[in-house]
Amino acid sequence: MTSPARLVVVCGRSAASVGELVGGLKPLGDLVFLLDTSPYNDPLRALLAKVGTVLDVAPTAAATAELLRPLRPDGIVTFSESLLPLTASLAAALELPFHSPDSVALLTDKHEQRRRLRERGADTVRTHLLTSSSEWPAAVREVGLPAVLKPVRSEGSRNTHAVSEDAEGKALVHDLLDSGRERALVLEEFLIGRGSGAYAGYVSVESLASRGVVTHLAVTGKYPMMAPFRETGQFWPSALNPAEEREVLDLASRAVDALGVRTGLLHTEIILTADGPHIIEVNGRLGGLVNDLAVRAAGVSLVRLAGRVALGEHVVPEPVKPREVFYQFTHLAPLERVRFVKADGHGVIRRLPGVDTHRPLVQAGDWLDGGTAWTMLDLLTGRAASHGEMSALIDRALDTVEFTFGTQGGDIETLSGRACSPWAAPS
Repeated sequence: MTSPARLVVVCGRSAASVGELVGGLKPLGDLVFLLDTSPYNDPLRALLAKVGTVLDVAPTAAATAELLRPLRPDGIVTFSESLLPLTASLAAALELPFHSPDSVALLTDKHEQRRRLRERGADTVRTHLLTSSSEWPAAVREVGLPAVLKPVRSEGSRNTHAVSEDAEGKALVHDLLDSGRERALVLEEFLIGRGSGAYAGYVSVESLASRGVVTHLAVTGKYPMMAPFRETGQFWPSALNPAEEREVLDLASRAVDALGVRTGLLHTEIILTADGPHIIEVNGRLGGLVNDLAVRAAGVSLVRLAGRVALGEHVVPEPVKPREVFYQFTHLAPLERVRFVKADGHGVIRRLPGVDTHRPLVQAGDWLDGGTAWTMLDLLTGRAASHGEMSALIDRALDTVEFTFGTQGGDIETLSGRACSPWAAPS
């Protein structure tokens, strides 16, 4: 009798929920959960121990590989951006399929990724690396203003700023670098998306690489961002016309090829400008909340597809073609630090036609830190017959819910759902 396959899942703050990990991967074989030291894993340890073996990462990648070697794993996978380098090192040491260490270096370093894309002719966006505030004048000369300033390594738009004034940018660089909050920053050419009021001027492409064959599973449409770069939701299929979609997919293919990715999931963000699409960034992992869209729209678990590829199976799935529009929308907390008091109207939202679920994501008394990394207050999911019907439903939801916050000064403020969205009513 053949023993079940053994799959190592490297766990930290993840684009896949615990339910998605267990539901998607458990049918593939025995699971070994390798936990990093982040607090995210603390409440999950007991649950994961019920469905697999739980191990902690060792102080070094080499020591962690030796910890895993006696288990003779057949595959390794992660859905965590910060754990891509460790997972790539472990895969190389154990001779298992995954992104190569060289590819992961390009996928996780925004400056090196841009440089490779330019060298291979995949994209032309101007950038400059900064490691101290003294380099700011040279960066502005090369890139120009307005521009986008972001950490070389980050996720969730942490410390990402749009910069239009020289003095503003210089102060930000001083604050982030000279204080030690970030080790290196990238100044990037500011690209203007050509979105409409209902949809953002950017999309993402969800792809799977298997033995060098790259399948683009879907193009994900986006709602407009809130300042500075905070995402508010997404939907399948996108609202692009066929010609626009072909341009986007062609660019995604060139980018993946330039970065040398041959194995695993990819989430490529692309901005749509007047002179054509450009890469925002290529991520070597599952996109946030994208697995939910795939399961609801097509009955396909991207987590499971990634697990199958990790175990050595050659997987070439068909692109997803939903017959309805499936969406996810979230209200966002204010940029300033506030205490969440309550939300009203959840029951009404859940009864709206086209709403599948409406889930609160914060609890009364929670302090929400604000800042450039967004805090989701809730998650609204559902389906509609068309993009227009979806937009009308979101519009109704915006006027149905209210959120009450306490400020650090002790004041109480109630905001409509619309005020916590990109479509705030004019004052």
